[in-house]
Amino acid sequence: MLVGLKDRPPNVTPRLREFQPTLAESLYELEETYRKVVEYRDWLIGRKRGRADVWTIKRLRLLDRYRTALEETMAIGKSIGDAFAWLFYHNSPDILRKHVQRPGTRHFPTGVGGRGEVEFIRHARAEGHLLLHHSITTFLRVGDVSFVDPRTWSVTGLGELKSHTSRPGEVNISLVAIANTATDLPRLLTVPGALQQGSRRTRPPSPPGFDKRLRQQTSQMSATLARQEAGANSEFFNGYHVEELAKLARDVLKRSVAYSRVGPGVVLLASRPYRGSTLSSRLLTNQTGESIVSRFKLLPDIVRSTCDPQSAENSVAFSELTTTFSWGGLPFFWWPVDACF
Repeated sequence: MLVGLKDRPPNVTPRLREFQPTLAESLYELEETYRKVVEYRDWLIGRKRGRADVWTIKRLRLLDRYRTALEETMAIGKSIGDAFAWLFYHNSPDILRKHVQRPGTRHFPTGVGGRGEVEFIRHARAEGHLLLHHSITTFLRVGDVSFVDPRTWSVTGLGELKSHTSRPGEVNISLVAIANTATDLPRLLTVPGALQQGSRRTRPPSPPGFDKRLRQQTSQMSATLARQEAGANSEFFNGYHVEELAKLARDVLKRSVAYSRVGPGVVLLASRPYRGSTLSSRLLTNQTGESIVSRFKLLPDIVRSTCDPQSAENSVAFSELTTTFSWGGLPFFWWPVDACF
């Protein structure tokens, strides 16, 4: 779906609306599975008496691999959500900056709250606007949803969702929304037959501290939407020079190690460490960092040819390629690099 958006200008079509609930449902199921793995691992550790037997040790190691694989998969999903959300936030950098100033979370909400968010984004519609779900991203941290005007590709409001259930198979959702002006808050609609509109009379009593917490969340949303004349300009995020990275991507797909020189003083080195063709084989790999580094046999010669012997500022940086969003950076997906890399 994202590759299709990359190739042509996006429109608010049924295909575009399908993206968020599909990703949200996947992240919700991954998080529920992750929670079960962690709970089972903790139970195994708790039942040990003295020295653990061989079966328990092997089981714990396997569960740790599963946990890591799930964390990696959820990170991939969130980075996909970041790329999607960027389409609708790149014209509102002042609001985005306030989002990223808040503490982030790696995990998708579980239980009734998470299910409520998934069903809301699946069935709710905002007249003339797109509802953007925050939990599929890493950088949208104030509120649960954003109201986006597709005519200007700008954020006009924020909303906080509260969910509860009174019987199995049913979830009740309340939305508290805020905007700078009344016209910026669109009328909410629902998919016919999917949701029933409730009333204040049908809401259960609020738990202790609920009203105070809601006031704090509303205040945060209001401060986030406040306009600033000296806000960041969207042009701040443009101007990338990634020709060398694109070449590196093409080369590393042909061989396990690739090099790309960037000017006289920088060389990029890349390795594609996973030999398996399936996602599970890559996520559950047993390869170590040492085995990957050992492939760079030409590294000493490259370092000698690149470093300035008269300078004390030479350095070698080693890390894995990450798609994590950071303030001031364009999501990696939107770089002019082949999406299949």
